[in-house]
Amino acid sequence: MKTNHGDMPAMPVTLGENGGYQNSTHTWQHPGLTKRELFAAIAMQAIVTGVTGSVEVIQAVELVCKEKCIDTGAYIAKSAAEYADALLAELSKEPQE
Repeated sequence: MKTNHGDMPAMPVTLGENGGYQNSTHTWQHPGLTKRELFAAIAMQAIVTGVTGSVEVIQAVELVCKEKCIDTGAYIAKSAAEYADALLAELSKEPQE
């Protein structure tokens, strides 16, 4: 059975009877970030770190953003979310033997 891992907490704290966040099979006291949010944050950190490490890369990203009439931050955030979604899609596939 395939699971939508993107909505699952990345590092949940399991809770007994005292309530907390629930889905059909689990209860968490502090669900924190979803896996999708965590993966996107990690991807965004890598993108920003790579961008700030090279003047040429910064200029290229800013040029692309200018051509598309979008904010550089919005462009990086969208890219990070796309990387997170791609990873989640791959993780949701049945394992190959």
